[in-house]
Amino acid sequence: MRVEDRLLGSLGLFFPNSVGPAGARLNLLGTLAEYAASAVDRQAKSRELELSRQRLFQSQEMVRRQVSGELHGPVQTRLLVVWHRLGQLKTQLQTQGISPEHQKSIRGFRSELMELQEYVRSLSSQLYPPIVKVGLLPALRSLATGSRESSKSSSPGDLGIA
Repeated sequence: MRVEDRLLGSLGLFFPNSVGPAGARLNLLGTLAEYAASAVDRQAKSRELELSRQRLFQSQEMVRRQVSGELHGPVQTRLLVVWHRLGQLKTQLQTQGISPEHQKSIRGFRSELMELQEYVRSLSSQLYPPIVKVGLLPALRSLATGSRESSKSSSPGDLGIA
């Protein structure tokens, strides 16, 4: 039996004392034909499933790269710009006599921004761990270890941002 130019198997039947198939032998041939058709169908569905898995993996990778790029690029840059603007505001207000209380508030805001930037960096690395290229098992271990560590560290709610 051939499917897509591949030989899947062959079947030879020998009927020693008869001219051809009859009765029970014909039923046997019908059953064998059904099994062969089922095997061909399973093989085709298996290939279709594998192609579907590949397409799914490729689209997941594309989304991971896009989200990771957004987190690393524009989000990180905007956080850094706000951090620098707060620093400029602090310097400007110091020349005008800012109160120690306001200086402390600005330092707190800048500290929260740095913590938020680190949290975004952490999220980004969880989206696309570098160890994923090594294999599935090491990647899962890396993700499990990372999730245990991130549950111990701060989350956005712990940053004290009002």
